[in-house]
Amino acid sequence: MSKLMALLKNLDKTELKNLDLWLRSPLHNTSEEAAHLYTCIRKKHLQTGKPIEHRMLLKYIGIKLPRSKKNIPPQDERKLTHIMHLLTVQVLKFMTWQEIEKETILCKYYLMHSLLERKLYRYVSSTLTKAKKEHETYPYQDIRYCENAFQLVKMEFYLDMLTQNRSTKTGFKDVIDRLRQAYLSKALKYYCAAINSEKILKIKQDYPLLNAVMQHLSKSEADKKNPFIRLYYGLLKLLIEEKETDYYSLKVDMLEHLDKFDMRDVRQFLNFMTNYCTFAIRTGKSTFIEEKHQLYERGIALKCWSWKIFFSAHQFVQIVKNALMLNKTEWATNFIEEHEMLMDPKVRENTLYYTKALVAFRKKDFDAAQKELGKICSTEDFLYHIDYKILLIKIYHDSEDMNSENLKKHPINSLIEAIRQYVLVYLSQSLGQKFRKFKEYNLIIFLS
Repeated sequence: MSKLMALLKNLDKTELKNLDLWLRSPLHNTSEEAAHLYTCIRKKHLQTGKPIEHRMLLKYIGIKLPRSKKNIPPQDERKLTHIMHLLTVQVLKFMTWQEIEKETILCKYYLMHSLLERKLYRYVSSTLTKAKKEHETYPYQDIRYCENAFQLVKMEFYLDMLTQNRSTKTGFKDVIDRLRQAYLSKALKYYCAAINSEKILKIKQDYPLLNAVMQHLSKSEADKKNPFIRLYYGLLKLLIEEKETDYYSLKVDMLEHLDKFDMRDVRQFLNFMTNYCTFAIRTGKSTFIEEKHQLYERGIALKCWSWKIFFSAHQFVQIVKNALMLNKTEWATNFIEEHEMLMDPKVRENTLYYTKALVAFRKKDFDAAQKELGKICSTEDFLYHIDYKILLIKIYHDSEDMNSENLKKHPINSLIEAIRQYVLVYLSQSLGQKFRKFKEYNLIIFLS
């Protein structure tokens, strides 16, 4: 029941109406009981927000229990569970169908395949013309654009082969060129993700085709005319070679062509670029703190970090921390207030308490900072747990109530020891290097 309700609550009014039509179509749904169950849930719960009893659900699927019976017979509960399962399956199929319908060019491609098998070549030709016109108006030049271009030129090639006795207007070269660009668009994106992950986790993997791709694109201006391929090639080059000049040229090119990509790709571009800024900052290049802030501001303006997903709590914290490194306390406060509701409710409260504590600490309002930290509930995230404790140590260290006379009895001692024990038990080997030299009173690692 919980899965079914979660699915239904995430559908908007139009989708709920279309789902009703879907369930009433025998072609899609053969269970009338599932359709009746949906009607009950929609009327009695989704439209009113009131809880709904199993007796009411059973009534809608044709099982009316006498009022004298307080408990629902096991066989009726099993029947209801079965119908709920059928309805859940139909909701999932409906959601799948909705996604397929969005791929209009791909749908036309499969239609053309079906028409080819029936030797209806004339209708293939007219459908192909419509698909090509639609492709020309597609607003982005991303993976989907490249893959659709390949599918259409491949279909045109097949059609010419069949109707013009193997004398084709579209040759193998055109097909292979489009295939290569479709491959490059997808491969570059995943190579960037892989190399970025390697840099974060400090591991090294072997990618047999990576060097060949890089060598090809270093010479091929034709493929780099596509902004998606060019930018991801530039990004991959930046991740591998880490040249500062490449960052600035890529930034200019990226910001100029952001309108060529949907928000998923915009989000990924900005994430990769901010990661590079993070690496640069760690090597002492403080100018990249402002660079990182500018990228964050652009992403916030575009709303890319909350487009069809929850605003990442990790991203939220990093944005606040980076702003505070620039002493932009008012900006950080406004950001928290304006974007707090975009986070996953499961992590929202702790993230808000922590970021508000960070702002208060920057303002040297140590009482307010400690008060916010005191509101934080336990968290399973190891790094956040450590971050909360480290901030508390900083508060103790910077506040005036700790001095050489009370140091031995100050709560900072037990807090440091608690962190040390926590680190020894839970810290992974890769992160262990960072804390290996941790001593009872060694605050340097936390206060830097």
